[in-house]
Amino acid sequence: MTDSTERPEWLDEANIVERLDARDMIASGEHPLDQVLAGIQKLESGKIFMLVSPFTPKPMIEKVRATGDLAWSEQVGPGEFKTYYKRGD
Repeated sequence: MTDSTERPEWLDEANIVERLDARDMIASGEHPLDQVLAGIQKLESGKIFMLVSPFTPKPMIEKVRATGDLAWSEQVGPGEFKTYYKRGD
């Protein structure tokens, strides 16, 4: 779920401080929602949490945005999507 193909101004990869590759977790039937939400809550201002998943996690993006935080997703390869989350400050 990208709102545009252009990266948002807030997305600076130098500010990624948390990463979670959830592809194996999802393949085994687990859901990374709790880990992602906890990771976002721990972010310092301006810092970014990156999730790697096998698809765009639309419901998770919507849930995060509903709290006022920021999210943007892009496909980087076959079955590989990166979604970036940042506190709404």
